[in-house]
Amino acid sequence: ERVPSPTAMAAEGDLGPTVLSPIEAQRVVSVLDETLEKLAFLDSITPDVLAHRDELSALVGDEISRVILEQRALERRYEELIATRSTLKGLANKSKYKEIQLEIQNLSHALRESTKNLCRSLKDNPNIGENLLKIQKEREQLQDLLGKTVRELRDSGTFQTLVTQVQEEKAAQDRLAEIVRREKETTAAVKQLEADLQREKREHEQEMKEREQRIRTLKEELQRKKLKSSVDGRCARMEASAKTNAKLRAFTMEEEKLQETVDELRRRKDTEAMVHERTRDFLKKKQQQLSADSIEWQEKYQVHLDEKEEELKQLTAAREGDLETLNALQERFDREVAEAAAREAEAARQRELEAMKKEEEQRQRVAATLLQRGLMIGFKEKQAAIAAAGKGKKGKKGRGGGGGMGAMGGPMLRDGSHTDAVMGLAWNREHRHLLASASADATVKLWDITARTAIHTFTHHTDKVQSVAWNPKQLTIMATGSFDRTIAVLDAANAPDEVQRVSVSADIESLTWNVHNPVQLFAACEDGMVTCHDLRNPSKPLWSLRAHPAAVSSITVNPLVPGMVATASTDKSVKIWDVAGEAPVCVASKGMPIGELFACAFYGANPWVLAAGGSKGMLAIWETNEAAAVESHFGARVLDLAANPAVLARPREDGPSAEGDEEAAALAARADAIAAGEDGDAA
Repeated sequence: ERVPSPTAMAAEGDLGPTVLSPIEAQRVVSVLDETLEKLAFLDSITPDVLAHRDELSALVGDEISRVILEQRALERRYEELIATRSTLKGLANKSKYKEIQLEIQNLSHALRESTKNLCRSLKDNPNIGENLLKIQKEREQLQDLLGKTVRELRDSGTFQTLVTQVQEEKAAQDRLAEIVRREKETTAAVKQLEADLQREKREHEQEMKEREQRIRTLKEELQRKKLKSSVDGRCARMEASAKTNAKLRAFTMEEEKLQETVDELRRRKDTEAMVHERTRDFLKKKQQQLSADSIEWQEKYQVHLDEKEEELKQLTAAREGDLETLNALQERFDREVAEAAAREAEAARQRELEAMKKEEEQRQRVAATLLQRGLMIGFKEKQAAIAAAGKGKKGKKGRGGGGGMGAMGGPMLRDGSHTDAVMGLAWNREHRHLLASASADATVKLWDITARTAIHTFTHHTDKVQSVAWNPKQLTIMATGSFDRTIAVLDAANAPDEVQRVSVSADIESLTWNVHNPVQLFAACEDGMVTCHDLRNPSKPLWSLRAHPAAVSSITVNPLVPGMVATASTDKSVKIWDVAGEAPVCVASKGMPIGELFACAFYGANPWVLAAGGSKGMLAIWETNEAAAVESHFGARVLDLAANPAVLARPREDGPSAEGDEEAAALAARADAIAAGEDGDAA
């Protein structure tokens, strides 16, 4: 609907305030706000009138004052000559009388020229300063009116203030028209007076001619009266002319002012009409565009709604099938576990004895190796100390710390070493000489392996630091997880002191980045919760779930299958998750007969092989695609499937024996113990 303009409402009369709808009110407010900004811009570029007003007034005033003074001097001389002429009588003063009469005529001409110069000065030098101040004042009044109208539109949706102002402007225009009409009547009266004056002049001249004919005999008296009548007539004409010119000048100036006011009002009227037209066109185009967008989005909404409903039906059907498969596999798993437990019970004692024997032998070999290395290092340092003592003062002892043996005869510690157990390590993939270590002493250290020194120590945690991980894409970004129940993310190279913290529900057991979406960080907690955080906004998790009833000790991302994640728990089970959607979905689960699980990892060359390590010192390998749900769910996502078809090849049935797996797991566990050590030493 078209919004009635304030001018139209003023013409039709006050019929009560018109209330606009919120959308129309907002549109009008937008246009008026833009108008106020432009008026403010004009105000900012308007010259400072007050600074130059005195200078302009002085210049114009001096010129006009000079002309007025000259005119007054001429008028005084004119009066003197008139008085002198009246005293000259008789034929003896005839020549003097003519000279004075000629001078009076010259003075009359000079007075007319002076009057013209004064009118020209007044016309060519208007009051510029006052005009500019008037324009500035009217602009401020317009800004105030538009501001009130905007506030009224925002508060009540009406523009009664604008309508009232327009009505007042219209009344002023009517008054101006009345003044113009009266001025025209006055001008007509002046013209009539001038015509009467001319008629009287002609009658007077005719009368003078008649008198000359009647009193020929009284020539001297006639001449005197004729001269007197001529002088009086000229004086009267000059006086009437002067009065008429003065009134004409006054009316001309008033007419010019009124004409300027009319032009300004006409210009403002044209501006208002142009603004109204442009506003109407803009609102019309905007309405058409919004209508088209509304139809387009309605169509998109319907299409997407149908697609999502169809997808929901498919997912519901797939979920029912997966549940049936899961129940069947669970029953099969329970049977296999019962059978395996029965078989295991028979040979458990023999295997335990054999494992203990092998473990003892391996422990002895490792201890012998470490002892030999320690003795060799101590011997070399002792020899170096003896050689140094021979060159320096006798009896001087080597400095402690990084250069000597430990206080209890243990391995050598370098300056900056951890003071408690090392619980996590992470190599930087780009800067391969950098190694990050997390420790139970509540610190994270960054080591330069080539220089064999700790180049930075991070102390942003207050309890044991369990895990540390580098971002796979932004390789200076480091994430750490601690028993103080916080995750910390920082830029180790550029801003090591600026730490973003995220609180979780329990102690952190494991952290890992999503290699397929490096802005995502997964955290596994002691209370069985797993959370996913976005690096761009890590304070609020993207999702969280209770993955296991017990502690989630490890979480790993499949590097060959986007969205495939595995978790290991102390509840002795491993679960496969699909995290590609908005919420994770459990695809498969398997119990591992190797005790409580502490670690799990996918094989980098085969998308289906998952390894897990447990408390019994054994390693378990799970071919996850033996579960039909896993292969059917993730089969289409395997990376480089066409270029590397061998990644889907299953291991041979006559692969490594269970006994070989157990021995390999024991050796790997012992190697990890040597590398990280419970006493915090770095190998």
